[in-house]
Amino acid sequence: MYIGSHNLSDQGKWSVQSSEVAHFRIRFWHDGRRNHRDPEHAFYKVSFFGQQNRETLYLMDGIVNTDIRGALYGFLPIIDAMSEVKVQSHIDSAEYGVVTGGIVNLLSKSGTNAFHGSVWEFIRNNVFDARNGFTDFCSVGRCPLGTPSSTPASPGHYTQNQFGGALGGPILKNRVFFQGAYEGWRYSRPALTTTLVPTTQELAGDFSNNAFSYYQHKFYNPYSTVCTGGKCTVQQFQCDAAGNPLAAPNNVQPAGTPCLKIPASMLNPTMVPYLKSYYSPANSPGTEASGYNFIENRAQVDNNNSYQVRLDFHLSDKNFGFGRISQMWVYDTQPVAGTIESNVSNYHAYNFGGGFTHVFTPNLLVDVRGGAMLKPYVFNPTVSKLGTTGATNAGFKNVDQYGGMYVNLAAPYGNAGGGGNNLGSSGDSQRGNPVVNGGGSVSWIHGRHTMKAGVDYLYQNRLQRNLFQQFTFSDAVTSSINQPDQATKLATGNSLASALLAAPATFTGQTPSMLRSSSTCSCGLATRRIRGRPIES
Repeated sequence: MYIGSHNLSDQGKWSVQSSEVAHFRIRFWHDGRRNHRDPEHAFYKVSFFGQQNRETLYLMDGIVNTDIRGALYGFLPIIDAMSEVKVQSHIDSAEYGVVTGGIVNLLSKSGTNAFHGSVWEFIRNNVFDARNGFTDFCSVGRCPLGTPSSTPASPGHYTQNQFGGALGGPILKNRVFFQGAYEGWRYSRPALTTTLVPTTQELAGDFSNNAFSYYQHKFYNPYSTVCTGGKCTVQQFQCDAAGNPLAAPNNVQPAGTPCLKIPASMLNPTMVPYLKSYYSPANSPGTEASGYNFIENRAQVDNNNSYQVRLDFHLSDKNFGFGRISQMWVYDTQPVAGTIESNVSNYHAYNFGGGFTHVFTPNLLVDVRGGAMLKPYVFNPTVSKLGTTGATNAGFKNVDQYGGMYVNLAAPYGNAGGGGNNLGSSGDSQRGNPVVNGGGSVSWIHGRHTMKAGVDYLYQNRLQRNLFQQFTFSDAVTSSINQPDQATKLATGNSLASALLAAPATFTGQTPSMLRSSSTCSCGLATRRIRGRPIES
């Protein structure tokens, strides 16, 4: 078993504590979600002694502060509002038997008979940065169009502020005390993500030249599929001797020269304006041969406001208790590269509760406490000023019943050279994972024996609501029956060509129904400890 505690009034020793903990086989697992305190990096969940990273419980003042769905903290503590943190693993105490990994327990500060406070500001800003002679050169988004890439550029935009204040003191001397804190966070930095967006020529059905069409895989006309005796064949799109696509009555062309051009009559009159509405035009056409033609210069913005208030009351030396509420509001928006959209998240977490202790005798006391951790949040990966208008103007019907619609193309069309960008508009996705806990214990000290018994109640619920419809377009639909090109051995098909033909691979839709799942735990506990006798010399 390892128990590490740290008094946060001496914050200078925190790095030593972290180093010490690291020696006890603590592993970190990548979560994949963004950490609002460091948006450039993802969460890493702590894992104790080889247990799964979900086997960790976070407590604040004995109140559960864990999003049990993701095994992450709910409210991110304000350091100047905390007085102590304890990390326990391989717990041999029954009251901490909820998980097999570790317990991270924090104690918030209490007010005293004297007023104490603090203010802070941590700032990072590009105005303080020196130019990096290896990376700070002109590119789209940093310098005017047409500026040579060899031109030195000043450090890119970057702002990061973490600021706040804390104050504690008496309300009624020797009886009632308060402790409050606020912390703000402001972050802004352009993503400068590269991606590949459809060019004007491609949206007109022309993929024939790698100067304006990077993806040169052969693609085929799915309407030309002929099956005989269980074997199917499909032909490429056909052009005449001058390189013009042949007419396609009933979407089937006569024999000609295979080419990478789709007849105008086969371009879907709904999908083409839809794609034009939500994709941004290529702003870096000179890099098409490198696999991208767009550099995202909009900034990611991540803001947070956190508050905490604690009240302590001391009725007598035998009766005392506290109440606390902690809240945080996070707003994060990340541009979806190559589109007019942004991925927006609104996160609200609050942890509240209290406790009361009654001392019967110097060796007998009762402690009762309870509270809740609520974490409702809303996210939407397709927020834009256009909303569903682009889809309805293109000709799609009844899109509002799903909050809109979005489509996905396969690689290389999409973020950072891969597929997966949601193009369009969708409804909000809502989540809420409330956790409520409460209980009490009786502690009795008798000689060298300490005995503790009690009960804990833990309730959790998972709330989930989605509203969207999604069409995915794949290379397979316009491939040579999923066979590679015999000459080049490259895969065949093009997801953008599939989209221009309005030939989706899959459809998924969810109406606004709420998914609920809950669980409860009523647990008794009993612990007995024996203090060792001193060694006699």
